[in-house]
Amino acid sequence: MLARAKMALGDLHSPDSGRAITAVYLIAVFGRATTQTLQTLRTYRRDRFNAWWEPRQAFMSSDPLLIFFNHLRNAFLKEGGRDHSGGSLIGFGGGTKKKWRCTWYFLGSPKPPTEQDGKPIFQEKPEDGPTVETLGRLYIDFLERLVNEAVDEFKWRPIPPPWNLPGPKPRLPGE
Repeated sequence: MLARAKMALGDLHSPDSGRAITAVYLIAVFGRATTQTLQTLRTYRRDRFNAWWEPRQAFMSSDPLLIFFNHLRNAFLKEGGRDHSGGSLIGFGGGTKKKWRCTWYFLGSPKPPTEQDGKPIFQEKPEDGPTVETLGRLYIDFLERLVNEAVDEFKWRPIPPPWNLPGPKPRLPGE
């Protein structure tokens, strides 16, 4: 799940707003799926997992960045069909590396956060807010730390995505 969210970070530079919005969608949805997958560890070590998970869950419930992405995920999945255009992303810069900012009304979410874990989020222009790339990267970084903590705590290893498995790569017809 986390690998899919990380792959979407590259599309946040797309000059096509549709691809950038899809990237935000993938980061929000697969980011949350990462935390849901971690919770399957509860099946094997319930008491130990709950003791480990509770402070992390409390943090996630109070951190503005994580709340922001949770609201986005819920809007995408539970309120589907909403119009994703109309100024939901504001582009600036040009060429092949466009940057995008969320506006405060992006899918009815709260205003994009300006801090994470009590620290300010870098903003090129504070009056404009952080870019979606900055927000996405901070979110992915948090999730990577969370997964690494779970690996260390429970000696659990995530299953590698199929494209990283050894052996011959699957071929498409006509290749």
